[in-house]
Amino acid sequence: MGSPSPCLLYTIRHRNSSSTGWCPRTTLPRSTPPGALPRSSRSKVRELVSELDLLFLVLKERDGTYFALVTCQSLKGTPPITFSLYSRSEFISTETVDERFATFSIPVVLDLHMGFLQCQAENGDRVVYGQWTAMHVVSVGGAVTMHYDADVGERPTMEKLRFYCSVERGTFPQYRWFLNGTVLEGRGDFYWVENQPKQSILLLSVGRSSAGTYHCDVSNSFDGTTVISSEERYIDKEVLNHLPTVVVAVVFGCFLFLVTLVTTCCFIGLLYRKRQCLVEKSTLDLKLGLEMHNIMVSDDEGFLGRPCIMVAEDDNAVDEEEYMEDEGMVRAARIIDSDQEEVESTDEWLQLQQELKKTLVDEIPEKSF
Repeated sequence: MGSPSPCLLYTIRHRNSSSTGWCPRTTLPRSTPPGALPRSSRSKVRELVSELDLLFLVLKERDGTYFALVTCQSLKGTPPITFSLYSRSEFISTETVDERFATFSIPVVLDLHMGFLQCQAENGDRVVYGQWTAMHVVSVGGAVTMHYDADVGERPTMEKLRFYCSVERGTFPQYRWFLNGTVLEGRGDFYWVENQPKQSILLLSVGRSSAGTYHCDVSNSFDGTTVISSEERYIDKEVLNHLPTVVVAVVFGCFLFLVTLVTTCCFIGLLYRKRQCLVEKSTLDLKLGLEMHNIMVSDDEGFLGRPCIMVAEDDNAVDEEEYMEDEGMVRAARIIDSDQEEVESTDEWLQLQQELKKTLVDEIPEKSF
């Protein structure tokens, strides 16, 4: 017979737990394989509970009252485990189970904040505390919003849509999608419904079978008496690929604005150029008139410097020459007057006209004298 084997005592330590194993004192042959050990001699490992999670679900009684099923659960831990539920002011309940979770029932009043709850658990010398969770159940209410975005395929057409449905408030909303009054649930030939805590998503493949009027309804998951509907929206391939009226209006408005701007600039440019031409022409005519006047004045000075012969024929010749000079001055004045009508509104013409008048006034008395 073999010598007695000493008992093996060991401890396994993890980051959040520790385990201790033991075996009873027994006598076994040295050649006994490990798998042939009796069940009572095999090592037993006890794992402590890990961090706790608190979940709750609201249900409705037949008498119209509501209650919550509060679940405390641990991902790790060797049963049996003792779970306890506390509020900030009192102990609520405790239960020892052979599972890693325990469920407690407490009454609930909708739209009333009932404080905070905490789970505690132990399966050894150490107690694990969960986080405080608010116990506030809000009924669905407010506006229901439905919108969509699109995925464009290789061709410039919309091939897939994602509808989003959300409600303004509500702790446990339940969403339902409708196409032409028929409920869309789960997955179909051209759609797929994905429900999330805060919204519901309807994935849609655009085609002939998906054409129709869509909307979504929202209600409490624990009570279907309150139902809120979104606005209806008609969807088909032609409508989706048609340019919206707003886009067309914006594009046309921008084009019209550009045309008006270019036309205005061209019109202003033509007016400015015409005015410049009139000013240049008037200036040139005025210069010609002044030159003509200077020539006539110089001829008069030459005539006054000649000796005067008092003969009747000479007097007739002098009168004829003075008449010709007066006629030339009248023609020059007519030319200047015609130019004055074209550029009467310009400051340059007024200045030149004043200079011409001043010159004529100064020269006429000398000629008369």
